[in-house]
Amino acid sequence: YSIDRGLGGDNVATSYEDADTPYTPAWQERITGVPAARATQVAREFADSADKTRGKAMVIIGAAMNHWYHM
Repeated sequence: YSIDRGLGGDNVATSYEDADTPYTPAWQERITGVPAARATQVAREFADSADKTRGKAMVIIGAAMNHWYHM
């Protein structure tokens, strides 16, 4: 899944604003409500961090309220 670089394919977006192709920022906005620009910003910040740390960047998900209590 990526932006089309001229190779074509079934699940290839023509741009990041392509809301009909899975996994683009515009596509996720319809599902999550997170603005596409914000998702793009977070992705770029994560990639920048991974570049600066030579790949030592990761997302850590901790236990939230719903992990301990069934509400």
